[in-house]
Amino acid sequence: MSRLNYYSGGWQNLPDGTRFKYYDNGWKNPNKVAVYDGSQWVTVWNKSDPVTYSYYTWFDDNLRHGTSNAWTTTSDNLPYIGRFGGTYPYHFAGVLSLGSPTDGNSAHNADTIIATRPVIKSISLRLTRHSTSAGVSSPTGNMNIGTMSYPVASWGSGTMTTVSSTFDFSPVTTYSVNGWGFGVTKTIDIEPQHGYDMINSQRALIMSEVTSGYTTSGSSTNAYMKFWGNGDGDSVRPMFTITFDYV
Repeated sequence: MSRLNYYSGGWQNLPDGTRFKYYDNGWKNPNKVAVYDGSQWVTVWNKSDPVTYSYYTWFDDNLRHGTSNAWTTTSDNLPYIGRFGGTYPYHFAGVLSLGSPTDGNSAHNADTIIATRPVIKSISLRLTRHSTSAGVSSPTGNMNIGTMSYPVASWGSGTMTTVSSTFDFSPVTTYSVNGWGFGVTKTIDIEPQHGYDMINSQRALIMSEVTSGYTTSGSSTNAYMKFWGNGDGDSVRPMFTITFDYV
């Protein structure tokens, strides 16, 4: 916490990250302010003061083309990617939305933090591949990650199939799934834009092997994979970790 104070009808604390300037042949914004306490320089104000919090998913599921030209989900309601050449031989799209902080402190809700620290410096997504044999033991291909066009508020359990008839999207992050074995956890660094979309626009992530052509049928692909979901243990359920800052 900043230890720099100013007087305005009483002493007020100048928080880290507050717009603060000094004059030196023009007004300039410093990166930090330090004072000499007689033996050493002590930082009393920082332009940057990042905080990092983790969040479980509020909602995760999958979409695939089913019978009667309709979209459906699997009975386990877990995230999938790739194409399964079985009863419904079409491509899956996995869907993930941002949920509550892992520490259970509502003061750390993402919308609360971003109100004062509006810049997302980094965001990662932890996923654990399911331990059952969905797909091959050593997959190949890519996971493309984009943003759903529908707000999360319009969703509810079991209603994912009603939100759209097509899920074509432009990927913001692409991640190689080569060698991602059963039960293995990966942490994917994704673009900050995903964080802004999830928090400010109440959108969710969509992840898939393809970004169009979901109704193209065929045999199972080498990127066909299933992941643990938000109803599973804390060590395997999907989790976002976000670093926020003032600038």
